Amino acid sequence: MRFFRLKGTSPTVPDKINNVNGAYNISELFLSKYDELYNSVSYDASEMNAVKQSLGSMISNQRASGSCTNSEHCITVAQVSENKLFIKRSKHDG
Repeated sequence: MRFFRLKGTSPTVPDKINNVNGAYNISELFLSKYDELYNSVSYDASEMNAVKQSLGSMISNQRASGSCTNSEHCITVAQVSENKLFIKRSKHDG
């Protein structure tokens, strides 16, 4: 079910979603759905640590070589493209 807001009107709030009534109960429903979605994709902690270490190393190397002229970290498009090969095909951004 979609709700559209017309220009100049206030948004409508449904009274019932998935047989749940009331603002608090609806917010709890959304919380549980978000939690279920957020936790639906597992990951390997050691793999994530390896990615963090690799990125940290690349950032340090870029800064040490003078490629970054300010305090911001510089990662090139080429580096991202090279490392995207290590991401599982079933993983999506976001």
